[in-house]
Amino acid sequence: MNTSANQPLVSVGIPTYNRPEGLRRTLECVTNQSYVNLEIIVSDNCSQGKDTQDVVKKFTDKDPRVKYYRQDKNEGGAFNFKFVLEKAVGKYFAWIADDDEWDAFFVEKCLLNIKNCSSVMCKIRVCYRATGLVLEGKLPDLSPDYSKYRNYKESILNPAPNLIYGLYRRCDILWFLDSDAFDFSDCFFISKLLMNCNGISLIKDYSGYQTNIVGTEKYQYKPFEPADGCLFRYRPFIQHHLDLIAKSSFSYFQKQVLKVLVLWKTARWFAKFEKTHKPFKVAFVKIILRLVRNILKPIKFVCGMFWFTK
Repeated sequence: MNTSANQPLVSVGIPTYNRPEGLRRTLECVTNQSYVNLEIIVSDNCSQGKDTQDVVKKFTDKDPRVKYYRQDKNEGGAFNFKFVLEKAVGKYFAWIADDDEWDAFFVEKCLLNIKNCSSVMCKIRVCYRATGLVLEGKLPDLSPDYSKYRNYKESILNPAPNLIYGLYRRCDILWFLDSDAFDFSDCFFISKLLMNCNGISLIKDYSGYQTNIVGTEKYQYKPFEPADGCLFRYRPFIQHHLDLIAKSSFSYFQKQVLKVLVLWKTARWFAKFEKTHKPFKVAFVKIILRLVRNILKPIKFVCGMFWFTK
C-alpha cells in the first residue's frame, strides 16, 4: 500500500519518557510504514532535558503526520497511555512503546488480518540490544473461533501482556479511558477485551513487532507503584477479574472454575515475585480450596439426588 486514497486512518500512540534514542528508532519505523494514512501521536511525560523534544522535532519538521505533546509534569505511565488514545481520531489505533520497532509492513498486515475482530496482533521478537540476541516469542492459544469462555480461560492461564501492542478498532477500547491502573492491568486489559468485545485475531506466521531490552538479558518486572512489604499489589487484579466474571453470562460452574484459576495464577505470581512471604501463599491455598469445595458441593448434591431417585 503506497497511497492514502480510500485508506482508513490509523492512529499510532507513542507514550514516551526519557528514551530519546529509542524514540528515534520507533519514529523511524512508524513513519516508514508501507501504510501511509497514519496519525502519529507522541506524548512526552515531562522527560528531563531537551533530548526528547529535539528528536521529535526532526520528525515534525518533515512529517506533518507526527503530533507532539509534552506534559507539564510526569503524570505516570497509565495517564500517558490514555492520553494518546484520547487524542486519537483514527478508525484504528495502536500503541507502540518508545523503544520498540515495527517492520515496514506491520500496519498493513494487521489491517489485512483484523477481520471482524476488535484487535489483531502478530508474534513478537525480543531483542537484547547489549548482545544482539533476538528471541521469537510465542502466541497464546486464542482464536475468534473459540468460545469466550475458552479464550478468557486461556488469558488467565497464559497471560500475554504484549498483546496490548496490537492494532485495535478504536471504538472497541474507549472504555480503557475510564479504567483503573494497577499491577498486571495489561493482562487484565486483554482478558476484558476477550470478554466484552469481538476477540483477537492472531497472525501466527509473522513476527513484525520487536521489543528491545537494553542493558540486561533478564526481563525486569516493574510494579505500578510501591507496595508495602511486597513487590506488587495483587488484590486489584483479583478483584477486577472476579467482578468481570460475576457479570458475565458464563454458567455457574464456569464462573467458579475461572475464579479458582485467577487465584491460582495470582498465587503462582506471588510465589515467583515475593520470595519472603510464605504465609500469604498458604492463605491463597486456603482460598482456592474453599472455592473448589463450593464447586464440588452442588455436584455432590446432584449426584446424590440421582443415586437416591435411582
